[in-house]
Amino acid sequence: MDDGLETKGKGEENTFPVIISSKLTKTQEDELVKVLQSHKQALEWTISDTKGISPSICAHHILWETSAEPVRQPQHRLNPVVLDVVKAEVLKLLEMSASGEHRKLQIQELEEMRNGAYECTKIYKEKTKAFHDKRTSRKQFVVGHKVLLYQSRLRLFPGKLRTR
Repeated sequence: MDDGLETKGKGEENTFPVIISSKLTKTQEDELVKVLQSHKQALEWTISDTKGISPSICAHHILWETSAEPVRQPQHRLNPVVLDVVKAEVLKLLEMSASGEHRKLQIQELEEMRNGAYECTKIYKEKTKAFHDKRTSRKQFVVGHKVLLYQSRLRLFPGKLRTR
């Protein structure tokens, strides 16, 4: 038994042993035993008490013969046909690891190309924006002129303009 634990008998003639802490006082032990006795139906003391499980399923009996002695059996070897299949599978997996390294390099190159394309697209958009901004004339708005207004209530199309 571990340090700090002790076995106490519970029930008629101590038929149900209970493992409790040895650090409990006598009154605490008595209270614990009273609680356990009052809730006897809730606790499963043996496998047969467990509802829904047959004890025959839980019981594992090994029949021992007095004349039987343990025997060391020789190591089993694979069938030659199965051995060839296993060898082929191992070689295939080894080739896959070599091709996997090649595939990783290809993925890295593809990622570098994507990053380069992203940078080119960013530069193109900046140049296009600068070009259009140069071509756009600045307007002087005067009170009373008709202009296109941005309708902020329509959030479906943020660039939607309407006449007024």
